Amino acid sequence: MEAQHIPQESIVEEIANLRHCMRSLVALSTLPAIWTGRAPGEIAHSLADALFSMLRPEIAYVRFNGLPSGEVIQAIRVDRYPQTTEEPDKICLALKPWLEFSTSNSTRSIPNPAGSGELLLTTAPIGHEGEYDMVAACSRRADFPTDI
Repeated sequence: MEAQHIPQESIVEEIANLRHCMRSLVALSTLPAIWTGRAPGEIAHSLADALFSMLRPEIAYVRFNGLPSGEVIQAIRVDRYPQTTEEPDKICLALKPWLEFSTSNSTRSIPNPAGSGELLLTTAPIGHEGEYDMVAACSRRADFPTDI
């Protein structure tokens, strides 16, 4: 059996991706401890930051609903690339129609609410069947989202 030659660049890239995945898994496992005793708004912002760090999207969005207080909490993290002119509240408002019609774990192409072009929007529910609402991320990358 002949050994297959794998380019050094591919090996280095794969190792970097695996390290990123391992760091993300460790970060995810620590979030519940970090959130102990925190207010829902702090948890939402922490989750948006974690999604932004792990997924590397242009936009990470978290919305909590169904809380005992009845309030809706939103947190957004936006990559400040040069074309961004919109403020986070305006971006949330622009995302709203797309989020309202998203099914759990769906992905679709939408107009970029923070600039020009298109982004891939993916959503996932929070809680059983989305009882506490959703998280969403938007990216320019054609391979977004991946299984990682």
